[in-house]
Amino acid sequence: MTGQPAGRSTDTPPRAEVRALQRRHVLKTLGIPPLRSTRLTPVFRTGFEQDADLAGFYVTPQSPLTRHEVQRGNAHRGQRAHVGWLTGATGSEPVDGPNHRGYPTIQLQRRAAGTCRTPCLIQFWARVDGFALDPGEWLSLATFTPDPSDRWSRVVTVNVGWEGWLHLFHVPDQGLGERAFQRLDRPFPSGRWVRITTWLDLDPRHGAAAVWQDGLLMSAARVRGGDGSLDQLHFGLYAHPSVTSGTVRNDDIAVFRVRPKRRGM
Repeated sequence: MTGQPAGRSTDTPPRAEVRALQRRHVLKTLGIPPLRSTRLTPVFRTGFEQDADLAGFYVTPQSPLTRHEVQRGNAHRGQRAHVGWLTGATGSEPVDGPNHRGYPTIQLQRRAAGTCRTPCLIQFWARVDGFALDPGEWLSLATFTPDPSDRWSRVVTVNVGWEGWLHLFHVPDQGLGERAFQRLDRPFPSGRWVRITTWLDLDPRHGAAAVWQDGLLMSAARVRGGDGSLDQLHFGLYAHPSVTSGTVRNDDIAVFRVRPKRRGM
């Protein structure tokens, strides 16, 4: 496993965290089982403590508008976290535009261990500060794709829009935001670390996704256009091009393969 070594208690989320993920009937409708009835196998994780965790993966270039780096201090846990910020400058991003992009990618398909055959559970911690989103603007906190190429032609994202709540996008198809469930009464908080947990099944026949904010189910949807494999993902700062201020911190990213528990476990 690329990243920190397996075999310690921190390889999986604490059992209490998994059991505490909120259930609603829509999850059963989408074929998402109670996670207490599953077993999680670590695929990848990083707390940004070791540079080697992300070695060999694509990293977006620095620009006059968007900067990012691993910094010491203000981490969720440990000494280091990834930080992306907007400089306040306006204009067009010279590379990878027009949206602001400040992050390292995680390219599972480049590792000897390969991709995560879905369903997968992805958990990470994020802290956002200083964003004031106008109508039509958005901040994306996570992007997942089954596409191993540089095109990232089919993605599922976890976003915060100008309305203020965490939601799935590019569901059920690319470019759409049609969800089977969406909570609207719990704004995404700024100024503190938030635990974000995502269920992602990219099965071409019965794909589905769900996202929890500090254990509360926020959004759930069908997903079409997958091939059963999570190949690449990224976190960090990814925002609408007209946004000019804000900082995103990420820490303790973990990807798990989800399978039913064996009988007797």
